[in-house]
Amino acid sequence: MSINKQSLRAALAMLGTIIGAGVFAIPSVFRQYGIGWGSLIYWLIAILVLVTHLLFSEVILQKTIFRRMRLPGMVSSILGPNWGKIAFLTHPSQIIGACLAYIVLGGEFLYALGGEKIISSVLFWQFVFWAGGAVTVLIGLNFIAKIESWLTWILVASLLMSVVLFSKIADPNLFFQVQAEWAWSPIGILVFSLFGLSVIPEIVELAGSKREPVHQSITFGTLGAALLMWLFGVMAYAAAPSNDTSALGYASVLSARTRLIIPVIGFLAVATSFITLMEGMRRMLVADAKLHKNTAKVLALSAPLILLFITQRNFLSIVSFIGGFFNALNAIFATVMVVRLKKIYWPLGISGIFLLILISRILNLT
Repeated sequence: MSINKQSLRAALAMLGTIIGAGVFAIPSVFRQYGIGWGSLIYWLIAILVLVTHLLFSEVILQKTIFRRMRLPGMVSSILGPNWGKIAFLTHPSQIIGACLAYIVLGGEFLYALGGEKIISSVLFWQFVFWAGGAVTVLIGLNFIAKIESWLTWILVASLLMSVVLFSKIADPNLFFQVQAEWAWSPIGILVFSLFGLSVIPEIVELAGSKREPVHQSITFGTLGAALLMWLFGVMAYAAAPSNDTSALGYASVLSARTRLIIPVIGFLAVATSFITLMEGMRRMLVADAKLHKNTAKVLALSAPLILLFITQRNFLSIVSFIGGFFNALNAIFATVMVVRLKKIYWPLGISGIFLLILISRILNLT
């Protein structure tokens, strides 16, 4: 199956958006489940998410008017205004929560890349990261769009380089250990890490709104990101199996000459994803909520900043909750819309799995 230039650009956009903050949470999943059992669960979730992405693209391709909407608008149109109101809460919450995770990590990476020598406050550098992303969304998005493919290639190369570095010091015994302990929180982490539903409308547009190129782009982008993150997660855990679950904890096992590659990867991953998601949030507020574009920008950019100052800024807790709750809810909306539009019922099985993930997340909160 060949892929043309247009589809490749869309696939790279998909890949670059998915590889975000979640890549640094994946080693904690293998710490919980072990590499063998964890890999099986990881790829089952990856296939589940891929099918959800493809199903949502079918909704967008169904009618031209849907290509100007985002998830809340489509839910209102297809499932009714009452469900649409819920989607107007869950979809922005998913994006805002993801962006909060990106700000938390982005500031840590700026701090590690030399910021600590200037101002020794991680919170300050988290604010600087947000400010840089805000300025880019407000005035410089065209420039980022021109170099986005190059940034994604740099990200891919950096990830592969880190995999090689980790593989040289990985403990081979960890590949054969079996963990019997089960927990639900890593499932939310995996859903968050692999989820790219909010960018599917842009992928459909980039791929020319034609079914085969759209499906190619989504498949290559989702599975490509999944493979890269799986390699990183496995090797980072095998090289640094300690209890340090921070993103920079994995860098400590590398040599002084090479450990900066981790914050470099991190900054590239979270910066590109943060900008893409903020722009997606702005478009949703304009297209579905009918807000003025400037008002939409202010709301999109201010929400994660406010959360930064009122939450505990625990990275793993953030991604586990967002993945297991808001991402799962939005996946249910996407799959049920396909059932309503195309009168096919097997996607209800996908909805049921996400409902189980959602219930487990709710029970875990009580």
